[in-house]
Amino acid sequence: MKKDFAKKSRRSRSKKKRGAAASSAAVSPISSAPEVSSVLNAPEAPPVVAPSWLIILCFIVPPLLAVIVFRNASHVEFIGDTRFLITGNEYIKSLSYWFQTLVHDYFWSSSGQTIPYWRPFTKLSWLLEWRWFHEWAGGYAWVSIAWHALGCVGIAKLGRQVGLTCIVAGIMAGIYALHPVAIEPAGMIMDRSDVVATTACVWAVVAWRAWRRAEPRSYRSYLLLLGHALLVIVALASKEVSIVLPAVLAAWAVFEGDLAATRRRCLVTIVPAAAISGIYFVARHAVLERYAHGQSATELSLDPLRFVTSLAWYLRNAWPLSINSSLRQVPIAEAKSVGVLLTSIATLAIAVLVGVWALRRRHVALGALMAWMLLGLVPVLMTRDIAVPTADDRYSLANRWLYFSLGPLLVVFALLAMEGLRYLRERSRSPAAARASTAVVMIMIAGWATVMLARSAADREWISSEMAMVNAEDHIFYQSIPPQFRTRFDDCRHEQRAMITALWRQQPAEAAERGPSALARCPDDAEVKLFYLDALVQLKRYEEAEGLARDLVRSPPRDARNHGRIAFLAGVTLLERGDTAGARPLLVKAVSLGYAKCGIFVDLAQEAEARGRFVEAASALETAFQCGGRRDVSLRVAEAILLYYAGERDTARKVLNSLAGLTLSGDLAARVQSLQQALDAETTGKMN
Repeated sequence: MKKDFAKKSRRSRSKKKRGAAASSAAVSPISSAPEVSSVLNAPEAPPVVAPSWLIILCFIVPPLLAVIVFRNASHVEFIGDTRFLITGNEYIKSLSYWFQTLVHDYFWSSSGQTIPYWRPFTKLSWLLEWRWFHEWAGGYAWVSIAWHALGCVGIAKLGRQVGLTCIVAGIMAGIYALHPVAIEPAGMIMDRSDVVATTACVWAVVAWRAWRRAEPRSYRSYLLLLGHALLVIVALASKEVSIVLPAVLAAWAVFEGDLAATRRRCLVTIVPAAAISGIYFVARHAVLERYAHGQSATELSLDPLRFVTSLAWYLRNAWPLSINSSLRQVPIAEAKSVGVLLTSIATLAIAVLVGVWALRRRHVALGALMAWMLLGLVPVLMTRDIAVPTADDRYSLANRWLYFSLGPLLVVFALLAMEGLRYLRERSRSPAAARASTAVVMIMIAGWATVMLARSAADREWISSEMAMVNAEDHIFYQSIPPQFRTRFDDCRHEQRAMITALWRQQPAEAAERGPSALARCPDDAEVKLFYLDALVQLKRYEEAEGLARDLVRSPPRDARNHGRIAFLAGVTLLERGDTAGARPLLVKAVSLGYAKCGIFVDLAQEAEARGRFVEAASALETAFQCGGRRDVSLRVAEAILLYYAGERDTARKVLNSLAGLTLSGDLAARVQSLQQALDAETTGKMN
């Protein structure tokens, strides 16, 4: 009897405790929930203190892995946009252009291009790096890799903040270092904006979360606030996608319960990032309206098919143990196919279930990190024109766009893995089985890391040179697309890559042979015409090239990156066809756009002199003299001599008179004196 009463009493007390706990959970804000649910076993509990040597490994091994896999970066070449933004950009060679670099659009250079992007941190960084590296592409590549390595440390720190153990945080940061999605943004110089913006955003969030927990008005608190503000500035000045950072912080604050009456004052911590973003938005609008008029506005497009297909594709490629990235341009016809639609819907369904589970469990970190991931991808999922070579019949996806959300996604996977292993430990009756499941996961990660390290050099070969990149692009953007979904755009891009590859292999005959058939398939493709013209010029088939040259000059491609090359090839063609008047302004344009050097006019002068066209040769030397900043006086002397031979005595005398007062070397002075004496003798003879 007594035993039954005791059992009932214990049962009653247990029910009361559970009821009180449930009541407390129902009325408490989200911030009262554990940061990592039962993984931490306490609300907002700090991570378990690990030995110092383990902490060092957690923050040292991941960046070392990043350096190891990019160990061949010293031998890369300038490819893509960096050819006209760095090596072909005359403005980068003088620090006096720092202010113009600051207040112009991203493509501002001697190429004359514009683009609706404003990324002053990237451009100013290259301006400084030119002082050290000049035309050594490896130096710029190593700076990008250093930013990626710093991002690895930031991911490890973020993982520790949300409750990952030191080992798990280090493993996840190591996966971030080795992940195939990171190859393009971290290894390609022209993707510097992506790696800097991503790293700065990660550290801005880390500093923000530390600032919110620091003692108010303390020295540490002020330092964390200053660091957070500077990191927000760096992120925004690197890439426009960083504008979502205030929204990311707001989402995190909401998940932590800042909307509760007792915590609303904590929302003020979002103000610094929001204020800086507002200032950035106004400054960007002013810069682009002044120097790239009409390009400051960003037009959004809500395409449900694009959103579902692209988001699902990004989520699948963010899988921690991926060997390759399958991100590419997706034809709309392929996106509408049953297989792709079902796969996309299934992927998003899993993501939604995880999100619902996180909300039901009041899992602050999971909810905030998933919001970060989604907000980071929204700009590239909803912007109508993202300024990449594409067509209206496809959706563009890229590794560099996923890279911004890769870090938080990997931390989400780590939190889910910890929850899954905890669940197995609690449900398993055998401790050995629980330990075995953990061992299996560790073996899988170790095997994946071994594979990624073993093939790291081969995986990164395609970003080392322009030819390797074009070959890789042909595989990614053409061969990997099922034939039934390829369009005319795909075929024309394939022809372009085949022709430019032949030119790089120094086989212009092969490119010229493909020209007629390529033009038949793509009659309005300016790039096909350009590569065909290049091949014909190299083969000195100027008569065939003249029509293409005049056509390209009359209707150049919308993308101005090739305008300098077109001007040069057309100028040479017209010159060889005897149209000197039409050739010279084109060659001057080619030099001004950074495609050709002033020495081209010296070569033209020598060629004209060899043919006995002395006036034309003198005119070319005058152009070379003006092009070089009027510094090489020897060009002026040679011009006067050629004019004398051409019988233009008065003009030759005027050129000599312009040299009066200049200090000439012994040889030049002797030549000037000899010419002057010849002119004087003729004048005396005429007088007699």
